[in-house]
Amino acid sequence: MIYQVLGYSDTYMPSLTLIIFFLCRRGIGKEEYGFLYFIIVNVLIFGASNVLFQFKINNLFLYHFYYLFELFFITHYVILQLLRLSPVLFYSITVLYTLLWLLDFFVWNPLALFNNYASIFERVIIIMLSSYYLLVFLKNGSSFKIYNMPGFFIALGFLFSSVFGVVSFFAYHYYSENNIVNADVNAWLFESIGTVLKFTFIITGFLCYKLQRRPPYH
Repeated sequence: MIYQVLGYSDTYMPSLTLIIFFLCRRGIGKEEYGFLYFIIVNVLIFGASNVLFQFKINNLFLYHFYYLFELFFITHYVILQLLRLSPVLFYSITVLYTLLWLLDFFVWNPLALFNNYASIFERVIIIMLSSYYLLVFLKNGSSFKIYNMPGFFIALGFLFSSVFGVVSFFAYHYYSENNIVNADVNAWLFESIGTVLKFTFIITGFLCYKLQRRPPYH
């Protein structure tokens, strides 16, 4: 039962987040307004993925493209919207990752392979960026105003999601090497938990706007 509930979290969690976004849309700040497109892409990609799965059609190629999209979106959000750092850093990371992504699926892993190397590098990059933002946030003495900081909760969601993604990657390889039945399904459980946490924190960030406008941190 838990596998079925969590297994479809990549579809119903973004759908729920989309509803919350529209309920809060009048108060959402410009930093988070781009999430409308992020959420819609999640609904479409993972909705299509689950349809293909039901018809027993390989859907793993969709995840390769999602990792690339997610890396671009999150690095743009954290670097340019939250941290307000130089665009050079954003372009450097995305160009290098794109080259790695192309090398990965042209040389190392085919599109039909579960949990490729590009995914692990994507998660590591997001962990580093999100952790840095959270440290800057806390260092600036804003920890007592967390309820009023959407970016804090959203970055926390990206951090937890990426950590569980890394766990999923290594769990899959461990299960596969030890010939454990349904290695991909068991490993995907960690990925699904990360998805639930990611969108739960994004929703929390949106709901912050219902409480009060954020302080002048940015």
